Amino acid sequence: MVKVVVKRLHQSTPAKDVLAEYECLRRLNSIHHPNIVETIAAFRLKTMGSRYFNFVFPLAIGDLKRLFEGGHDRNRQVLRRARAALWHQFAGLASALAYLHEELKTAHRDIRPANILIYSPESATDARGDLVLKITDFGLAVDLTKASSAVWDRSRSSARSYDSPETRRPLSTDIVTISQQLFADDVWKMGCVFTEMLAFLVDHGSSGVSRFRRSIRTIEDNVSSDLFNDTRFDDGEKVKPQVTDWLDQVARKDERSCELVPLIKKMLSVGSERLTAKAVCSAFLEIDTADIRYDDGDRVVRLTPAVHAPRPTFFDSLRLGLEGWLGHPVDWAPFPAPTLQLQPGQTLVTWKFGGEPLSLAISTDELREYRATSLPILESGIPLLPRFNVGPGEVDVEVLRHRREPRLPKKE
Repeated sequence: MVKVVVKRLHQSTPAKDVLAEYECLRRLNSIHHPNIVETIAAFRLKTMGSRYFNFVFPLAIGDLKRLFEGGHDRNRQVLRRARAALWHQFAGLASALAYLHEELKTAHRDIRPANILIYSPESATDARGDLVLKITDFGLAVDLTKASSAVWDRSRSSARSYDSPETRRPLSTDIVTISQQLFADDVWKMGCVFTEMLAFLVDHGSSGVSRFRRSIRTIEDNVSSDLFNDTRFDDGEKVKPQVTDWLDQVARKDERSCELVPLIKKMLSVGSERLTAKAVCSAFLEIDTADIRYDDGDRVVRLTPAVHAPRPTFFDSLRLGLEGWLGHPVDWAPFPAPTLQLQPGQTLVTWKFGGEPLSLAISTDELREYRATSLPILESGIPLLPRFNVGPGEVDVEVLRHRREPRLPKKE
């Protein structure tokens, strides 16, 4: 039985806003993205002489705001799973934003921890945490294929603490420029969320988020602010130096953060230099901890560089030594195959065949060739990037599925 939650729109909500949100949710359902909340149903209900419009969504176990503020601190199971799972959710959230911008041409406008829900799939048995983050609340979203220069309504603005500096100034009256600004604002907001996710992961949970927020607080004229930017007190052009200083400190002391920090800083750069959602998503292809899989048409594989690959046990080393002495692999069934000993620069390729795990070590050149002809996908199987807007030097994923060479090197 699926547990659900009902979002009831206020009776005073204008009909055009109800219709816009309904249409947005309908379009979102069509892409079936694992990091965007699906809408189960929509209905009108008349009660006490009033009519209300309602949306039905799957029930989440919480949201990032509650997690960051300590709302789950007494639930050790949720905390354990969150600390394991959140490292693998960055790429999925970036992918969801890229689908919104590139495929649906829609700006969310209200990305913040409260609007990123935490789900626990009923069938999940993943030891890495199995929790999934999903973007929700599209009440302020704008379909920029239908929008006019009037889309930016300050009275319906999102939570100010996550706004980018440029959105506090008057927007252009040109719809193309507005689209770029709203998309860039979404990327900024996601960069803020990513930063707080890092604070949670590397600094002992919610207390780490609190310490981070205190560390970026600035005071001017006896007014304290922990906003990400200095707009109220400065020129509104850039992120606070306190934020970038904190990111630099984290990168120096945590190996996984070291890969993410340069990307997050680009998401929080000035508007003209900020990465697009598509570029952010593509950047995750170079991040080892992003947990992206590759589909080469025959199999779906996971790529793990030597520095992150599991080390062989003493028993594994004995078995590998025996295979080397014999000059060929050994079928160790019913025991699992030994964990391979990787050399520096090698990558471990793992996949399943007939339900059995298989693995192979490949060189840097072989990795480059394999990735160039394979489709990067999320754990759910959806492509990391939308199938549209193929630019110069890029490969259409439909064409990619028919490019069979080069294959994985054969196991000797």
